[in-house]
Amino acid sequence: MTPTTTIVHHESAARRVRAGGSIPSQNPQLGVCPRCGDQIHHRHVLVEYGTGDDVRCWTECPGCGGVVDPNA
Repeated sequence: MTPTTTIVHHESAARRVRAGGSIPSQNPQLGVCPRCGDQIHHRHVLVEYGTGDDVRCWTECPGCGGVVDPNA
């Protein structure tokens, strides 16, 4: 069984809590919002999870504010 990684991000507090792994120093683009089409970057991640080699995340869209999977 592969450990799960979780990121919790709260914009107003500007802090991240992560269990396992390290937080990337860059801000790569993860994809686009399936609702409004805005670009979503790593700084918008709310929860990151994975099993095996597949890592997925839920993000807050900077455009519409929705909680989305940028890879959907």
